[in-house]
Amino acid sequence: ETDRQTDRQTDQIEWINVTKGVAMLMVIWGHVSLSDNIVLLWFTKFHVPTFLILTGLLFAKTSKKLSGCKKTIRKTVIPYLTFSLFAMITDGILNYRMGYAVRVIIVDLYKTITLYGIHALWYLGSYMIAVCVFLVVNERTCRIVRYALYLLFLLNAIVCTKLVDEKSLLIVLPIVSLIRACACVSIIGIGYELYSFFYKIGCHRKLNLIIATMFLMTSFALSLISGESNFSVLDFGEYPIVSLAASILGAIGMPLLVQAINKHWHFVAWLGKNSLILLITHSSLKLTVLSQEIWRHFRWINDLNFGLLCLITVIIMEIPLINLLNGKLNFLISGKM
Repeated sequence: ETDRQTDRQTDQIEWINVTKGVAMLMVIWGHVSLSDNIVLLWFTKFHVPTFLILTGLLFAKTSKKLSGCKKTIRKTVIPYLTFSLFAMITDGILNYRMGYAVRVIIVDLYKTITLYGIHALWYLGSYMIAVCVFLVVNERTCRIVRYALYLLFLLNAIVCTKLVDEKSLLIVLPIVSLIRACACVSIIGIGYELYSFFYKIGCHRKLNLIIATMFLMTSFALSLISGESNFSVLDFGEYPIVSLAASILGAIGMPLLVQAINKHWHFVAWLGKNSLILLITHSSLKLTVLSQEIWRHFRWINDLNFGLLCLITVIIMEIPLINLLNGKLNFLISGKM
């Protein structure tokens, strides 16, 4: 019986890591691709919300308390600051010849301070705020108030869509950081409330598969209506409510699908286990730019294959980085020498 419980717990961790790995591959693919393929545009709607749904599930599973805020901040702030510095350096190098290096570095510094974040690092800034707000709301308010706040946060993000404007950058970025983080709180909350649902139907794979397929198909259909969007800059397209619905349904459907399939994709699970490292390195160290530079000279490659080849190239470059950051260079993400 003990062995069976251990196997069940291992399976739960495995499917969560596989889901994170798949979502991370979607994130990188979206950053390297030059294609406006409808499937890729759909993926970009829910790859980040998937991480937030999983966060809510894990918080419910571990009964995370408000006292966990300090630990979350400590684990997040070091990689955020370290790789923001790397991002400033690499941005400065890329813009040096055009004479914009100093200006770009100053803007990057401001983005870092305001927790708006540089490139993919925006997620860490929002995640730090969102976890702290979520734990306060979850522990200090009743269920009705929580639900009302989640709805309010999402509506606020919809109202403030397309807020970012170059002319008002200094004023707007701190506001966007806060609104975006509050939207993340709502999605974490959805994952938290769905915890019992996920694990109740976990043993009913056929039902799981049907529900996952319905959610993902609906998400895809809604994404066709709403068009392109970008969560990181609060741009939910022409139809923000439709776009947000597509994001949330996709973010719920993806983990359900992985849970239903129940395949032990060890390499994808390994990527998921190291998703933080993938997130903080692929853009800040310009692995995306390097992979594009490698393949852009092959004119026979179409846009879709170009993106996939760049994705594979980035992952190959990430493997030694992951080993280094889990080993000798671990102090860069843990702060421990």
